[in-house]
Amino acid sequence: MSARSLILAAVVSLMVVAGAAAAELTVADLIRAHEAGVSADVLVQLVRVADALPAIGAEEEIQMLDAGVPRAVVDAVKLRRLELERKGTVASSAEPDDRRLVDVVRLVQAGVSEKVVIEQVQRSEQGYDLSVNDIIYLKDNLVPTTVVSALLQHRPVAPGREPQPVTRVEPVTPTPAPRPVEVVMQPSRSAPEPAPQPILSFGPLLRVTKKAAVIRTSSQGRVLVGDGKIEFRDDSKQKRDVSFFDKALKKVWLECERNPNGDVCFEIRLKTALGDTYRFRDVDWKDGGNAQIQTLFETLKGLYPKVKYRVKSS
Repeated sequence: MSARSLILAAVVSLMVVAGAAAAELTVADLIRAHEAGVSADVLVQLVRVADALPAIGAEEEIQMLDAGVPRAVVDAVKLRRLELERKGTVASSAEPDDRRLVDVVRLVQAGVSEKVVIEQVQRSEQGYDLSVNDIIYLKDNLVPTTVVSALLQHRPVAPGREPQPVTRVEPVTPTPAPRPVEVVMQPSRSAPEPAPQPILSFGPLLRVTKKAAVIRTSSQGRVLVGDGKIEFRDDSKQKRDVSFFDKALKKVWLECERNPNGDVCFEIRLKTALGDTYRFRDVDWKDGGNAQIQTLFETLKGLYPKVKYRVKSS
């Protein structure tokens, strides 16, 4: 079958299954086309001629892979989004606060490998202190997560800890060793090194995701907080593990329901500066259990006071 025939077959299949124009593909369209039996090759060809595609974040990627959509299709969507960005058909984000990130985006859009871009970042003498606007700028320009992580890890050197210049030492004539003397060690008065932040664990919890208008519950796992990250480790499938740097945490809220006995909170939601939202519930939430999410909510409030917090009742 020729490439033209493949594209035509994909357009017809998607219009029948999804009822949408081929030029306006969504994640739901691709999942429905896959479930209707459209092959991966046809879907890839369709993505390559699409005029509009959604941004594929961690949530959308997991949703597509869980639905059985081949990895080649997901990668094709990311590549097509990058092509549309270069052509100017995808709206560009605001300018970053750190103008050096413009060069990082140029390297990515020029097709330079992630490894080379990361090496360039690590060679920078001046570290990066990314703002929320910087992170959004990188995401909108489809900079890979590995590069964003490298930027977040390459922090500026703390004041007072700049490397000292190397002083040349001229050779001198050796002198006889002095007679040994008794040295009494005095306790150091320097401030002790701060203890590393412990890794806090909350669980067992259920991570839930939305598929269409229905909430589908994933297998249970634990939420870990510490060492500069917030992550969910799934007990059954490692590919469902997700994590992000705690600096990207933007908003946290509890979803609650009103009843005659007072509000009952059943879910905690974490939203990042990249636009991803993660939802967690106690494993016994259907029976009114919410001790774990309440504890997680209060802990995050104490650790990250600058994040926005709220309790939402419906």
